[in-house]
Amino acid sequence: MNRWAMEERPILIVEDNPRERELIASALIGYELSGNVMSMSCGAELLDYIARRGSYHSRRTVPSLVILDLDLEDMHGLELLRAIRHDREMGAVPVVIFSGSDSALDAAVARELRADGFVVKPTDFHDLQTTVRSLAVFWASQVRKTAPTGTSNND
Repeated sequence: MNRWAMEERPILIVEDNPRERELIASALIGYELSGNVMSMSCGAELLDYIARRGSYHSRRTVPSLVILDLDLEDMHGLELLRAIRHDREMGAVPVVIFSGSDSALDAAVARELRADGFVVKPTDFHDLQTTVRSLAVFWASQVRKTAPTGTSNND
């Protein structure tokens, strides 16, 4: 893994469009920015992850980054951002909104809820890959030396 590689904690992608989810994951893995990418297709799955329910009941760590779509089929991404920020363990995890929405209102509410970034998804495949790579490289350089509350550096 190269010098930009994220910590072993996963990068979480929450995106309901399977093609876009795959493109984002491929860009992260293809550029060797992370070998540990988790994809989720709906908000309910992320809520289970946060609450350690269902198949996530034994998770031991929090992600190093969450890439979150706003327009999920089962709920709005801003509701999920609010849930992340209110969780003791996940509250400090960087969250980047990666959405097709270019709504100034969505961007303002995301900032108010302490989103770490708001990126409008490019529609072109090459531009999407370039944007994901830039986003991940930036956040890889921002990863704190200490783990968030509730984890240890040995996870």
